[in-house]
Amino acid sequence: MKKYLTLAVLVPLFAAGTWGLTSSSVAAPNQGKSDVVAEKHAGLVAANRPEACQSCHSEIYDQWKDSFHAKATTSPFFRGVATLFNFTVGPKYASECLNCHATDVKLTGDYQARWQAILADEPDTPGITCTACHAIRDVKNAPDTSVPVKMTALKTPFHNVENSPMFKKEVACSGCHDYNNSLALQGDWKKGPACCTTNRDFKKTEMAKKGVSCQTCHMAPGLDKDPKAWQKALSSSGSIKNTLLRLVNLDRYAENKVFRGHRFPGSHDTDFLKTAVKTSFDVQREASKVQVQVSIENLTGHSLPNGCPPRTRIFLRIWLEDVDGFEVDSQQEEYGFNFKDKDGFEPVMVPTAVARGFDHVLEPEATENVKAEFTLPAKGGPFTVKASLIYNYFVIPPPEAQNRVQQGIIRRIQASTPAQKDYILNVEIPKRMAAMNLLTSTYPPVLMWRAEQRLAP
Repeated sequence: MKKYLTLAVLVPLFAAGTWGLTSSSVAAPNQGKSDVVAEKHAGLVAANRPEACQSCHSEIYDQWKDSFHAKATTSPFFRGVATLFNFTVGPKYASECLNCHATDVKLTGDYQARWQAILADEPDTPGITCTACHAIRDVKNAPDTSVPVKMTALKTPFHNVENSPMFKKEVACSGCHDYNNSLALQGDWKKGPACCTTNRDFKKTEMAKKGVSCQTCHMAPGLDKDPKAWQKALSSSGSIKNTLLRLVNLDRYAENKVFRGHRFPGSHDTDFLKTAVKTSFDVQREASKVQVQVSIENLTGHSLPNGCPPRTRIFLRIWLEDVDGFEVDSQQEEYGFNFKDKDGFEPVMVPTAVARGFDHVLEPEATENVKAEFTLPAKGGPFTVKASLIYNYFVIPPPEAQNRVQQGIIRRIQASTPAQKDYILNVEIPKRMAAMNLLTSTYPPVLMWRAEQRLAP
């Protein structure tokens, strides 16, 4: 009895990080086999590491190494997700994560070695490297979780990379930034719930019709964080390199003064994130009634928030304060989506998801108008109406979801052998708790917008 009392205290602390079943009765996905006959494994891995490109493309490498593409397998947030994912369905589904977060595994084939390195928290684990994009030869424009891209091995230092027209189009990004989850549906991605919808969203926009692409915003030309840095002089080493290349008739490898940025700013770039919406704030008062309207225009070419895991939220909050700063009344709007399982329960993790549940996002190129009404108290004035828009990278699942997982883990322990119980209590639970801490603490919420208006007495 004492042991289960201890569990009743411990389990809620980590249950929020699992919120999915521990069943692994789902079909293994396509492991993303390479379309080429690989050379020796070790040599191919080395040839496709970004350091192999650094000596000739130092400016681009310096941008990339600080990007979230470079940190795709090393960020604390991803490693927290990977830990929970592994406890939920096991390592045989590693390709569900690695086909995008470490795309060159489609060439090297080292899925399990890469996955175990991530779980062991090894710092030097290649993520989305140069190969992830520059080895692509073709992309099937469909939201398939096997990431259907045809790749070819790079041969450094003089490789067969081309300046493909595809690199200028959104389809180059669609292999990872548009997909459905199919784990719980035996690999049938056509029936799977949408995880990331950026490409399918974008294709319907006026931006797409005008020739804008993902690269227009997320790869703006320039060598630094200055969005106006459209042209920079080459470094001295770059100029020397170009001269030497021309001497041996290899002009095609010379670098231009202007090239696409490789920082890939997105939601984790707070300044960039704040440019995603345009917000207005209107307050009208009539006697003791206050009418408030906040308008949020999504300036991007895709819905907000987007991607997986689906615990990212945008919160619009409108509230009324008295003269002492105490909150009198408030209203909140939530934007995001959940997954639900075959029993209709939500939220659940990706492995058990069969459909979307709660689904309220900011649609691309659309404006959301939110209205609130407050009644002013007789005392406490003058009053102030305030509003804020906050981007939260990870929201803890509700108590009912935590309780569901808690009960499942208790049942597992009751049915376990002594050795299994020891593993769950001394290995799994601490690792789950540590992973949950990474998810909730790695990226603090971002204040995207804030406004206030004081009311006349």
